[in-house]
Parts: sequence; C-alpha cells; structure tokens
Amino acid sequence: MAIDNQAVFLLTGAEPSRKKAFGTGFAMAYEDGQLYLLTCAHVLDQLSDKVRVSGHEAEAEIMAKGGADSIDLALLRIPCEDSPPLLNRTAKGQAEKKFHICGYGPFAGAKDNYVLRDIEGRLGKSIAFESPGSGRVEAWDLHVDDDDFSRLQGGYSGSPLCDEQGRLLAVVSHKIGNEGQRGHAVAVANLQTLYPEIEQLIPGFFDLNDDPPDVDTRIEQAMMQLSVRVMEIFAVMPRIGQEFDRMKKEGIGPEDEKIFETIKAFVEKTLTAEDLTQFFNDLDSREQRVQAGPNYKELATDLLRDSCVVLCLGQETSHFLGNEAPPPSTAQIIDSLAETQGTTISLSALCEEKLILDKSRLKLTNRIRNLLKPGEAAQISLYKLLAESEKPFLVISAAYDNLLEQSLLEERRKFVVIYPDMNKDKYLLRYSDQEQTIDCTREDISHRKPLENGYTVVYRLRGGFIDQDQENLLLSERDYFSFSRVKKKFPEYIAIKLQNYALWFLGHHPESWEERLLIKSLQDLRQEKAAPSLVVQEGVSDFARAFWEDSDVKEVHDLALKDFVQELIKEVAA
Repeated sequence: MAIDNQAVFLLTGAEPSRKKAFGTGFAMAYEDGQLYLLTCAHVLDQLSDKVRVSGHEAEAEIMAKGGADSIDLALLRIPCEDSPPLLNRTAKGQAEKKFHICGYGPFAGAKDNYVLRDIEGRLGKSIAFESPGSGRVEAWDLHVDDDDFSRLQGGYSGSPLCDEQGRLLAVVSHKIGNEGQRGHAVAVANLQTLYPEIEQLIPGFFDLNDDPPDVDTRIEQAMMQLSVRVMEIFAVMPRIGQEFDRMKKEGIGPEDEKIFETIKAFVEKTLTAEDLTQFFNDLDSREQRVQAGPNYKELATDLLRDSCVVLCLGQETSHFLGNEAPPPSTAQIIDSLAETQGTTISLSALCEEKLILDKSRLKLTNRIRNLLKPGEAAQISLYKLLAESEKPFLVISAAYDNLLEQSLLEERRKFVVIYPDMNKDKYLLRYSDQEQTIDCTREDISHRKPLENGYTVVYRLRGGFIDQDQENLLLSERDYFSFSRVKKKFPEYIAIKLQNYALWFLGHHPESWEERLLIKSLQDLRQEKAAPSLVVQEGVSDFARAFWEDSDVKEVHDLALKDFVQELIKEVAA
C-alpha cells in the first residue's frame, strides 16, 4: 500500500543561505493544535536547525535531536490547525520484505522545484552500529527496485519507510554509492531512546510486531481475558458475543479497536463492570440512531469542515436534485434516442445499436449533448452548497452533464476536471483558470497535487464532453468493456484519497450492470479498513441492499436524494 503523500512534507532552510539544502519529514502525531514530524538529525544540521515545513509559516521547533554519527533522528513540532494523515503504526520489519518510501528529490525541469515520489524496494539485512555515547543503533540495509526514477537521491533523508500494510518501519538516512539503489534506514525503535515521551504522545507506539494477530486470535485472546471476571459482566456477555460474531464476518475495522481497548481497560481494572456494560449499551443506542436516519450534523462537519469525504455522484444526480428544468433522466434520454417510446432497452445497449446501425459516433454524441443542455433555470442545490465551501473537495462524477462545473464557475472557485482516456493510460486535465487542456500520465497528476494547491477536483468516471468536437464517454457496451480492462490504472493520487476518505454514493442505482461496474471499480480500490461508505437511494430494493452490503457499504439510507440534501443544507445554515 503506497504511503499517503499528504503525510509527507518538504523541509527547507529558514535562512536565505540555506535555501538550497532540503530534506523530507513526515507527520506522526497531532495534539492540541501541534503537529509532530519525524526526520533525520543530519537534515537539521544541513539547515542550521532553522527549519521551514512546506505549507506552514512558523519555523519548526526541535523537540529532540540525535546526531548524524549516532541516532540520526529528529522530532519537530509546528502549530497546525488541522491534522494531516499520520504515520504512527509501527512494525519491526523482516529481511526481504517489500517496502515503500515517499520522499522529495530534486526536479531537473525547474530550479528550486522538488519531486515527491513513491519508490519501492526490499529490506536487506538488519544491522546495528555502535556510536560513542549513544550505544547500539538499530538500522536496515535497503535495496531499491531497479528503475530509472526509483533511486535514492539527495533530499530523501528523513523519508518514511513503510511495509506493504502501511506500517512504519524506519526512516531513510543515507544512500550508498552514486547509483541510489542501495542505502540505509534508521529503525523507528530508536526513537524511544531519543524521545521517551513519544509513548505518552502516541500510546502503544512501540508495541512493534511483524504481523498483527488475525481476527479469530484477537477474539480468542479477549475472551480469555474476560473469563477471569466473567461473573461481574455475565448479563452483557451475549452482547459482547454478538460484536465478536460480527467481526468474524466483517473483519476488525477502526471503530472496533475501541471495543478491544475497553475490554483491556476492564481486565486491567481501570474500568468498572458498570462502565463496561454502559459502553455496550451505548453501542446499541448508536446502531438505533444509524437505523433511524443520517446524523446530518456529523455529515455536514465531515463534508464541509473536515473535508474528509469523496462524493461519488451517479448519472442522474442532477436530474434528482433539479428544481426547475433539470437535465433528463436516463429513461428520458432513451426515449429521445429510440424510435419507439417506452422501450426497455438499456442506454448502453441502445448506444451500441446506434453505433452499429448509424456508423457515426459523432452523430450519437451530438444528440446526447443537445439533450443534456438544461434550461436557464436549472440550479442544483447540492452543487451550490459545494461551490460555496471554503475548502476544495473531491468528486467522482458518473454524470454526463456539467452543471457542477457551472456552479463552481459562478462562485469563482478554482477547479480541475480530469477526463480518463477509456482506452489508454493517460488523462486529460482542464483547469478552470487555464485555456488549454493538458495531457497527463498518472504520475503527473500526483505531482500536480491539485487539492493541496486549492483546486476542487472533479474526476469524470464516465468521461465527458471535452469540447465541441471531442468527447471521451462511456456510452456503448464496447466502451464499458474497454473501461473494465483499464480500470486498474486508476490515478494513484485519486486512489489514495479513496483509501482515507469516506465515500458518499449519491444518485447511484445498482440495478443496472453498468452502475455496478462503476461502483465496484471504486470499491475495489479500497482496503478492508478504509473509511466507511454511505449510500442515499430512494426505494432501495432487496437486490440493491444486498449489493451494497456485498460492496462493504454499511450505511444505506432509503430516502429521496432531494430530502437528504435539503436537510444537509439546513444543518449547514444552523
């Protein structure tokens, strides 16, 4: 699993004479408006201990610092309003295991620019070196995969080195030789010697393990611990058993860790039997609240203040939400294209038929383009709400219309639309403040970091109309088959966001195979412990509910999308 690059920061000198020197640091803790970053001690030496962290005005405060010839680690602290993703799950590591490194290197294309790149390799031998006054320092030999760009180079010092599960193993310190294919990394366990207080900042930070116990093992261990005091909590044991049965089916998610923490506190007698019982009663209350309907206050906070949501908009979202003169529904588009009204053929099958019979894609796309043009009165409340947001957001849109982009333009918001090429591994980017459309690779999008630079991102899952004579759409059956072959080439920049953010599926109806294909293409990119997803769909059928459950979507709300958005707007206004 690639490292979330939002957790990684460029470190430069605060003094003009040190601006050419640079290194890498990464976020590992956040407390009381302070962000803690880990890097190498020799990086601070190069910067004369006067450090600027990219995206932050204040000079970094040094909390702990080793030495280039001893424990080559340093802990920094800066004031920060919101916490980025944190890298603080640790593991020991094993020789020959694969790793990921994310760090900054020099960019040859422009002076004073830097490239943030994820490189892969495998751990060599576990080594140790002795340092006068510091004792033994644990470290690793590194072997970087053979690639022209995947090389250790100047600036990578201080980069996080994580295993394939995203657990922190070490901090990159030095390269060996000029090729950049070998190097050393300081084991993260050395931080305990350098800064013992880290255990208070991140409880359990040094509970290092090679492989976490599986679900059955963790449940068995918890049951054995509870057996010592089972008579005190006899009445609540069936409820605990229900939670464990659920975990065996669904796996252990981030929210389940609180259950194990509570049980541990009870076993260690820092929590009473009454408090344990109340905890599981509160779980019942929480489930009842979820079933009763959405918690609009929490949702509004997630969407607009914390910006930790990816909106996945279905093809007919604009139609569902349009108060006046909305764009046509799929059924209306089919009726307009078909020679007979009320046909039951799907849109993709109808488009396939048109392409075969008419032998003109331009004719078909022009007809659909004209059908989608809304009247002047068409305004979409959700789009207006998003356009008025102070923070940029990410939308995965399966719609054909461009009403969202129009709302963003009206509010003078910066945005970029990403059109995937359905047949090739490339993308077209159209910025709201640039005239030309840009051809990009997957790596180019990561380097551009549009969200971090203040651009709302609209990723066109079904493609779209690019200009008067150019389109890149999923229309016919053959288009969807092409999409299914290249869907694994999803931009890594977007895929990482899908891992860390909650997904809201709005306006999706999985009764059609085309919708299921698109939904699965997003869900397949997510790991087991990704942030939970949400669905708003009116008239959820038994099949749709089973599909969402199979797609690991736990929160399904059977209500009209327009009502959901209106309640969300009320909460924002309040």
